[in-house]
Amino acid sequence: MPLAPGLYEAILTEALAEQLQRLDRLTPSVEPLRAAEAADRLALHLGRVLQRTVAARPSKERVEYGVTLARARGPSCRNPQRC
Repeated sequence: MPLAPGLYEAILTEALAEQLQRLDRLTPSVEPLRAAEAADRLALHLGRVLQRTVAARPSKERVEYGVTLARARGPSCRNPQRC
């Protein structure tokens, strides 16, 4: 889906970078992610990715698949209360 002109706050993914390269007559302004906003911005981005991932599964598999994803902790977690 092509980007409409406007103001966006988004993580610069490879897919978004490709879309930005195709813009005619517009120059994107990209700024680094600030540490103070990292947790919020990354959580929103990952939430959208997970939503699309679960929605792409057949409806009968979504609950079990979503629960499996929710239980995953990532590569390392030293303090389980914070993971």
